[in-house]
Amino acid sequence: MNWQQQNPQYEVITQSNSTKLKLFISEITLLLFNNSQEEEGVRNVVAECLGKLALNDYDIVVPQLKTKLTQSDSTRTTVIDTIKYAITDEPLPIDKKLKRNIVAFLEQLNKSQPVR
Repeated sequence: MNWQQQNPQYEVITQSNSTKLKLFISEITLLLFNNSQEEEGVRNVVAECLGKLALNDYDIVVPQLKTKLTQSDSTRTTVIDTIKYAITDEPLPIDKKLKRNIVAFLEQLNKSQPVR
């Protein structure tokens, strides 16, 4: 049984109505960040969920992501992966904000310590 099957919250986040989801974003992000130290598969799911939340409420999620850039390698990797999930093919209202902040995340790829 994989992490997604064991954690139905994943489905709630990725499939939820964004208006209803906004009410709980602060609480959800805290729970997700608590799992950003787990194995790679879990971190990928956490990143996808955080990316979905960033699309719903950029002003709440992205500042939290920025504060995590100075933490452990696994947390930093989760944050960088989150940005990947927040970038979409279709234009969205958050695009201008993301463009202003993307450098802080991309700079992490130039660190001497590898992102895993």
